[in-house]
Amino acid sequence: SSVMKNQNVQAVIIEDGIKSIGAEAFMYCTELQEITLPESVEFVGRLAFYRTSSSDTTRHIRILNPDCEIEKYAFGVYNECYKYGHNDLYCGAPGDAAIVYAETYGWNCKYELTGDTSNDGKVNAKDVLVLRKHLASLETAPNVDNADTNGDGKINVKDVLALRKAIVNITE
Repeated sequence: SSVMKNQNVQAVIIEDGIKSIGAEAFMYCTELQEITLPESVEFVGRLAFYRTSSSDTTRHIRILNPDCEIEKYAFGVYNECYKYGHNDLYCGAPGDAAIVYAETYGWNCKYELTGDTSNDGKVNAKDVLVLRKHLASLETAPNVDNADTNGDGKINVKDVLALRKAIVNITE
């Protein structure tokens, strides 16, 4: 059974050095919105974070170990991804364990890479185009969270300029 089962917990940051999260560990912590698993976590048990968001919360999950073994339904059942709000799994790089989990269970996988507005795990000219289209209201960027490239808390033309400058510096 759940070690926590506390409906008031909103964020979980597991200390570095912890190797595993057991089955049902945080099950029914219905207000849990932020989950961060450090690089030391090698295993997440079945139903560890089951039913940890209610219908009006957004759940953000960060798994920093790309090789972490994630058991089936560790973060909920497939249909819950749609029933219980927007579930975003923040992924390290294409091909890591979090991405495999996201693809298998229908989660929206986002890359935490400033400037990666196209959500492909890279920062390049494609991201400039996606951001420009987003600002012109032609289409919504797949990963708006990464669009604030100059860090001022706003998404505007200054971010396009900062992104273009960053890409030039990357390719030089």
